[in-house]
Amino acid sequence: MRLTICKIFFSSILLIFAATMSETSGAAAATAVENSTFAAAPADNSQPHRRFGLWEQHLTLDDGTYAIPTSRMCIDAAAEPRLTLVGAQMDRAQCGAYRFGRGARGDWSFYSVCRLDRGTRVTTSGTASGDFQSSYQIDVIGQTIGAVDAKLNAIHRLKIDARWLGSCPAGMAGGDYTSGGSIINAFRKSTR
Repeated sequence: MRLTICKIFFSSILLIFAATMSETSGAAAATAVENSTFAAAPADNSQPHRRFGLWEQHLTLDDGTYAIPTSRMCIDAAAEPRLTLVGAQMDRAQCGAYRFGRGARGDWSFYSVCRLDRGTRVTTSGTASGDFQSSYQIDVIGQTIGAVDAKLNAIHRLKIDARWLGSCPAGMAGGDYTSGGSIINAFRKSTR
């Protein structure tokens, strides 16, 4: 179930709010997601771009008790504009709200409200920070409501720590990522 939660986060445009946000739960977390600190960030339409090559990502969901496999993703000139910092972008037409901007401390603030299939709504907010050349960190809180599987209707926190490893190895192209030993292409959803 926790892996499904991560997939929901990645299929929405994972967007984020203040890095200083402490662990919250229940109504307080729902309010925090809805009232993102994004508004305090000055508008900046540019986005950070990761260095081309192989990136390793360590994900932590909620309190870290559920192990999520480390993934590696190949970023090149064709893949970078099509991928957000946290996964493949969905059609923004599904998102009633989408905000992105740079904060006073140099971090990047994100916020989105997106409708997925069967009436599921995912609200995500948080921050991304780092130099995006050697490393970056993402801190996300997301709330899912209206999912057919009631266990998915919850508030979760996801942290991503990524580091650049070097050139993409032979056998991996832009948009490819590894998870559990398989190579999957983010655009074709094919496994090798």
